[in-house]
Amino acid sequence: MTKRSRKKKPEPTLKAETTNSIAAILLIGLTLILILAAVNKAGPAGRFIYTVFQDLFGIGYYLLPLTALAISILFLFSRHKKALLKQSLIGAAVFVGAGLGFIDISFRGHGGIVGRAIGALEIPFGRPASIVLTIVFMLVSLLVTFDTAISFSFLRLFKKSDKEDKAGAVKLEHGSIDCRRSSRGR
Repeated sequence: MTKRSRKKKPEPTLKAETTNSIAAILLIGLTLILILAAVNKAGPAGRFIYTVFQDLFGIGYYLLPLTALAISILFLFSRHKKALLKQSLIGAAVFVGAGLGFIDISFRGHGGIVGRAIGALEIPFGRPASIVLTIVFMLVSLLVTFDTAISFSFLRLFKKSDKEDKAGAVKLEHGSIDCRRSSRGR
């Protein structure tokens, strides 16, 4: 038996930065088309797009251009050479879906067909819990979309140094603050 030669994946012909820029431009174009369609300035195709998405998403239609613009900014200003297009789009889709569910639960009948389907979480969980669930999914999807973590690094400014002296002087990373009472003028 002969070993099958494994097919190598073809090397990408474009740099990651170029692919990110192309994705950003396409998403900005999509954002503009969706906005023009909403104000009836995108011709018959725009009217069709708006009608279909308005029926599907209700007032959540406006989440589409907002999300597309946010992802385009992600790709334009990404610190990573290779932004994760698939991951970002999945995260954005979950964000839009959860947002539509939230809209439908909060404002009955305004989340469109998709919002009504996701808003059905209210049946087994009740209104308060379904609002919590949709908000949790929205927040998690934003973390996935932007490939980031929640950071409380600003709290380090308030953390006392290990070498705090007994008199109350606090040593910080870039200097110290002396909280002791001044003995001048006494």
